[in-house]
Amino acid sequence: MFRLLFFINFLFFVSSTSKESIHIIEDLPIGTSIYTFYTEGCKTENSTGTYRFVDSQKNSNDFFLIDPYTGRVTTKKLIDRDDFCLRRMCSCSKCEVTLEVLCVHTGQIFFNDLSVIIDDQNDHAPQFPKSSVTIDVLENVPVGYVIPIDVASDPDYGNNSIQGYKLVEDNSTGKNYTNRIQQAFQLDYSKKNDLLALRLMKVLDRELCDSLQYIIQAYD
Repeated sequence: MFRLLFFINFLFFVSSTSKESIHIIEDLPIGTSIYTFYTEGCKTENSTGTYRFVDSQKNSNDFFLIDPYTGRVTTKKLIDRDDFCLRRMCSCSKCEVTLEVLCVHTGQIFFNDLSVIIDDQNDHAPQFPKSSVTIDVLENVPVGYVIPIDVASDPDYGNNSIQGYKLVEDNSTGKNYTNRIQQAFQLDYSKKNDLLALRLMKVLDRELCDSLQYIIQAYD
């Protein structure tokens, strides 16, 4: 018996282009066009190749769609930068995801990488753990005494996150309004360590004033 074996090799020409980078703002409306691939060699006068994501199961690809015939990329879901950061889909300091795209045309494969940098917008307000807190302090504590305070939280990043705090005296409703101790406390805040505290600046006298009321404002 004579056997004739055929070995057929399918040859593909593979090409890649340099990585491009774009910026988009978070929470773009679904269907927003953010980029269109124009891959050299993937379109001729008579025919056009087809585009698709290299890995359709990649988490970031759940948020984008690519038109197979035009190479146009649009948003598929609302993109929350803070959520991406919490889910470790991108770095919190620079939220960058890479879309890996290929285009197949007449037996040739063209690879394209697009870096999408998601910029934060100030869409959250600072929130304290509690709306009000009562603190008991002995009248004989020394000047300089420090009372730690819970900081506020803000999921926004960078300049859109908490930048500082302000202490406002609110003693007009106290029963010893006329005898209140003005500027008895100051606010100490370490942004580096994210620590907040009240520091006593004047001697307390319970007979003169038995309570003080303040409003602490966090601003971003």
